[in-house]
Amino acid sequence: MNSFVLVLTIAVCMVGENEAVSSIYQDSYISLETLITNPSHIQYYPFYTQTGAANVRKAFVATIPVTQPCSATNSPCGVGAKCTNISGYEVKCTCSPGYNQTFQLIKGITTPVMVVGTKTACQDVDECIGNSTICGIHTLKCNNYPGTYNCTCKNGYMLVPPKKCIKYDPCYYMNCHANSSCSNASGNFQCVCNTGFSGNGSYCTDINECTKGTATCHSNATCANTVGSYTCKCKPGYFGDGRNCSDVDECALKTNNCSKNAVCANTFGGHTCTCLPGYTGNGQVCTDINECLLPGNGNCTLYANCVNTPGSYECKCQPGFAYQGKLCKDVDECLNGQGKCHKEATCTNHIGSYSCMCKYPGFVGNGTWCKQTCAKN
Repeated sequence: MNSFVLVLTIAVCMVGENEAVSSIYQDSYISLETLITNPSHIQYYPFYTQTGAANVRKAFVATIPVTQPCSATNSPCGVGAKCTNISGYEVKCTCSPGYNQTFQLIKGITTPVMVVGTKTACQDVDECIGNSTICGIHTLKCNNYPGTYNCTCKNGYMLVPPKKCIKYDPCYYMNCHANSSCSNASGNFQCVCNTGFSGNGSYCTDINECTKGTATCHSNATCANTVGSYTCKCKPGYFGDGRNCSDVDECALKTNNCSKNAVCANTFGGHTCTCLPGYTGNGQVCTDINECLLPGNGNCTLYANCVNTPGSYECKCQPGFAYQGKLCKDVDECLNGQGKCHKEATCTNHIGSYSCMCKYPGFVGNGTWCKQTCAKN
């Protein structure tokens, strides 16, 4: 099988005193003529610049198949790295967790060369060095492994993800449900569902105390189920904590919605509103009844007028009449002195009124005034 040389460029340079590092061949294809002959068995294969100057760059040389470099039995990226073919003979090395990148791009050359090293693209990270708290304070020792690490816990402690030492807890791996607790029953640890839940401990479902009838709400309260419990709330018209509810007297507290022209009557859990006599409505809204518009003139008697008032009415005798008991009787203005007739006039009473007439010939006027027009004989 044909093979070719990969030159893995690294960020380390070896230079002579007062000499600059040449970058002519950085990340470029390198020809065999530029390599130092007789590489022996060194791990790093140095090569010169094209001008032959003393400037040196480090490179690692490995022999892999000509096509599909990443398919080689020994990946050119080495342990702890993912090899990805980019194009041609170029591959990309991506480090796995627990490794640090030393270089990434690998450029191929076309002339076969022997394998002279085992340098990898990714180096293991020793998580234990300089990180005394990585396993926690209850750790005896931190143990490094390629790409990872582990912790040795003190006596009485156990290792749990993510690699921390905690006090030994036999319930830790019991796989109890989120709504259950691990308990020690006669030396046997088991999962028991919390109050308000039912199940085998590994699986717990909420108990609906309201529908099951185990809730202790008052008869005048409503029950509302919650996760793992329930709540009680007094119904409108009652007050309390839901387990004890007392009636609210809206009439005494003046928290009712009755009209000012209505009577409030307290009931258990509520109240009623009744319009006062002379008003009509639902108790919350009461309007005056105009009794005078009803048939019968408000039951007023003859010679009386009906006068409506808020919530009631009055019967008032018409002018010329006055109450005698419950009836309106004619007033004789001529007898009681209410007549306004002239002294030279005659007062004549009528039903509900009176009239005046000048009584002597030779007088003219309407009776309330009389004037003599000629001398008396």
